[in-house]
Amino acid sequence: MSDAETVVFDRPGNVCFGCSPTNDRGLQLQFVPVEAGVIESRYVVPGHFAGAPGIVHGGIQAALLDEIMGATISLTVGRKDFEREPIVTVDLSVHYLRPVKTGVPLTIRGRIVDRDKEFFFLEAEICGEDGRSCTKAEGRWKMVSHRRR
Repeated sequence: MSDAETVVFDRPGNVCFGCSPTNDRGLQLQFVPVEAGVIESRYVVPGHFAGAPGIVHGGIQAALLDEIMGATISLTVGRKDFEREPIVTVDLSVHYLRPVKTGVPLTIRGRIVDRDKEFFFLEAEICGEDGRSCTKAEGRWKMVSHRRR
């Protein structure tokens, strides 16, 4: 990761499984902008998030990818707090290329590849400690309104 400042989503009331620093059962991810439109997180997945022994459960991998996508939108668009109009996942397609090990440093990277009036389109990947891509994903996100129509 770069020398940029680490971003922690520590706003009051944040209970997110992925990014809340106070959710003791969550991932507690932190994020670093590394270049224009690209966000990374370094993370060591604990053994209790394994599927097969020593291998990160596929659902946890999907959660890591989904979370980096949300953080990428938040930090790239410049809004850290989507309380009034939160962003949500519409579609997530995950491609498992090789096993992801627990207990080793991983790099999770996300980037916005396109945006239209309604949706954000993203790509994300999990890279192992050797830098090779282990899991990739594409996602489509949308901003939703709490206002009644």
